[in-house]
Parts: sequence; structure tokens; C-alpha cells
Amino acid sequence: MASPLPTMISKRQNYDNSSCLELSIFVTVGIILSSFALPIVLCLAGTIATGACVLNILGNVVVYLTLFGFFLAFQEDHGWQI
Repeated sequence: MASPLPTMISKRQNYDNSSCLELSIFVTVGIILSSFALPIVLCLAGTIATGACVLNILGNVVVYLTLFGFFLAFQEDHGWQI
């Protein structure tokens, strides 16, 4: 649930330069990618079962699609684009 926080914080600050926004998008993408990569790495290392890895990835997909849909439905009209 922490993945949209960096982008939301940087958009709320309204900085003139886009470096803050780019850094926050980079951190957000890092959080999202690691939430998919960590279960795969743990499954390949034999730490968790394959079924647990699949269920974790499916849960991540559901959560991120829900967050994406929420932000599309309740987006304020500030000229921001996701």
C-alpha cells in the first residue's frame, strides 16, 4: 500500500522542476517491481512454495489494479497524467 505515496507526495508539493516528480516515479516503480520480483526470487531459492508465489503475484495484481482504478475514478482535475 506504500507504492503510490512517493508520487502523491511529490504531486502535492507542486515543484517547478520535474526532477522531484521523476525521482518519485522511479521510487514508485522500484516498489512495484520489487513486490513482484521478491516472491519469484524466494520461490527459485526454495524458501517459499510455488503456490505461495503464484498467489502472492495474483494478490499484487489485484491490489495494483484496484489502486489504478481508484486513481482513475477519483482523479482531481489538475492536469496531471499518470
